[in-house]
Amino acid sequence: MRSIKSIVSILKCVLICVMFVQCKDSNSILKEPQELKTVETITPIAFADYYPSGNIKIKGQLLHDIKTGTWISYFENGDEKSIQNYKNDVLDGFQKILYSQELYMEGKFKQGVKVGTWKSYFKDNHQLKYLKHFDNKGNSTGKWESYYDSGELSLIENYANNQAHGLQTQYFKNGQISSTGKLINGKNHGIWNYYYDTGVLQCEKEFKIGIEEGVYKQYYENGSLYKEGTKTNFKKTGVWKTYNQQGIIIETKSYDHP
Repeated sequence: MRSIKSIVSILKCVLICVMFVQCKDSNSILKEPQELKTVETITPIAFADYYPSGNIKIKGQLLHDIKTGTWISYFENGDEKSIQNYKNDVLDGFQKILYSQELYMEGKFKQGVKVGTWKSYFKDNHQLKYLKHFDNKGNSTGKWESYYDSGELSLIENYANNQAHGLQTQYFKNGQISSTGKLINGKNHGIWNYYYDTGVLQCEKEFKIGIEEGVYKQYYENGSLYKEGTKTNFKKTGVWKTYNQQGIIIETKSYDHP
């Protein structure tokens, strides 16, 4: 019986020793110093420049002497001149720029080039002046539109590969077509039609890659034919006829080839 009590006592001592060792190890782990990682925080520095009068000229932020974030410039009278956004000293993001006394434009830059839709407005009445579109590489693309300061559509043209390409149509303020035709890489091509502001056809001209060459016809405002002939490299060639408003030929003239 005494031996059993001895064994129990020994086991208790062993258990107490084990628990003491574990507690000591645990405390040593908790007390072990840990390396703290520090993250350097860089704050942009405010920048401002002033006119000799003391009025603000431009304000923005610099990060290591490089433009970053939003920059705003002003006229001396305090009116806003432009809003420009930068990343690493390169235009990137929304821009609003006054580029003449009458017009200002707004749109986006991406890594220094225009992208997406750009709009221009008349400064005085804020009427839309034009809509222009650019691809992600800054190339002119898609349908462009221009407007009169009173809001009427003035011009529709199409762009591809950074050049006017495809149908182009100009309008009078009253909405009538002024001229229409196609362009190839920025140059007139094919038949172009020109109109009076009443909508009556005034003239037909034929072009070949920017050169006036081929059929030429001109009309009275009542729609009757006034003159017809052909052109070669912008010059009259062959037989040209002129008519009165009753359709009777009143002149025939021949031109030598250049």
